[in-house]
Amino acid sequence: MQAEPFLQCEEMVSSLKEGEQLFLENVAGSLPLCIAQYLAEKSGKKIFLIAGESIRAERFYDDCCLLFGKENVLLIADHLHHRNAMVVNDEGSKVELLYQLIETQPKIVIAHAAVIAKKIPHPKVLQNQSLEILLNKEIGFQTVIEALEKWEFEKVDFVSTQGQYSVRGGILDVFSHVGAHPVRIEFFGDAVTSLREFDTR
Repeated sequence: MQAEPFLQCEEMVSSLKEGEQLFLENVAGSLPLCIAQYLAEKSGKKIFLIAGESIRAERFYDDCCLLFGKENVLLIADHLHHRNAMVVNDEGSKVELLYQLIETQPKIVIAHAAVIAKKIPHPKVLQNQSLEILLNKEIGFQTVIEALEKWEFEKVDFVSTQGQYSVRGGILDVFSHVGAHPVRIEFFGDAVTSLREFDTR
């Protein structure tokens, strides 16, 4: 990127010290997106682009996908207008968003102002209330049950909504706060022999 406006912005951005702010006015075209990508590459951190309106956020997203690749961009919304948007409208989706921000590697995160105003849990909440269960690995049947009870999951005969679990012999059904479907975990002793999502209907 050798255009004069970008080179001027690059010089200003590269001279910033920690804690300093830079305000740019009347920035048009794809220049804001190029600046965001430059910052992401130089800092190695996620860059948040906040748009005043949802339609502008969606345009930012489409342009960023073309310029930098879809795998490097995440669009957050409070309703599904854009087919690739991650909708944040309840507690489960807030946890899913937190997981995406921690575990995946989008360089640029785009949202409009109303979405940013929503509160999400602190990252430590996800770290302290998550359990990695792997196929053909031992984890402890009772360990999983105790964790679910600690996190206040409701024990039911058949799971139907998030935050529930059920037990039948060595089969454990869990409907977590992340994902659209519950997961069926089959144990042989303390080893996981089967792990799959299923439909409650």
